[in-house]
Amino acid sequence: MEKLEKRQLVRDVSRGALGSVGLSIYILADSFFVARSLGVLGVSVMSLTMPLFNLMEGLGLLLGMGGATLFIIDKIQEPSNSKKVFPQIFRIGLILGLFFMVLGLTCPRQIAQLLGANQAVLAMTTEYTRIILLGGPVFVLNNFFLSFVRNDRDTFLAMVAMLVSSIWNVIADWLFILVFKWGMLGAGLATASAPLISILIMSVHWFNGK
Repeated sequence: MEKLEKRQLVRDVSRGALGSVGLSIYILADSFFVARSLGVLGVSVMSLTMPLFNLMEGLGLLLGMGGATLFIIDKIQEPSNSKKVFPQIFRIGLILGLFFMVLGLTCPRQIAQLLGANQAVLAMTTEYTRIILLGGPVFVLNNFFLSFVRNDRDTFLAMVAMLVSSIWNVIADWLFILVFKWGMLGAGLATASAPLISILIMSVHWFNGK
């Protein structure tokens, strides 16, 4: 029994690590394609907006890991309450994501300036910030779903979702930036579409009744 638990632990941890490697690769690919197409100014834009990206991803992890832990505790101690945890925290994540979307619609330029963009990169940073903020719901909810799917011991599906979305992001970067010549708009669309792909893959978990 103990050997089985150790094997499951190693398997789950290795799958999580492999998924994270995929995430690192697509961040590297973003920087590579942006640098090749837009040079140092494009890389500066990505560096300036990284805290915004990390904020949305971090909030999704906060809700997902905290909610998944609460779900397990209630499932053992108060089973009737456990069914309420997922929809309640999902609504919080959705509201947060919509808040970021509204910011992207109303004041991306001001946020770009707040992040430190000067006149040399302000227009590019504003464009990239707008796209990233408009993708707020998928950035927040992707990490929320990843945490719950892992918590349901479907670590393989979570790993596949992360790896496939990372591969898509690399392909989309090449297509949007180098082929279509969309610049920072293309980089933003590639980055924002990746978590959407991940969510669609993880929807299998719910369609299977798990």
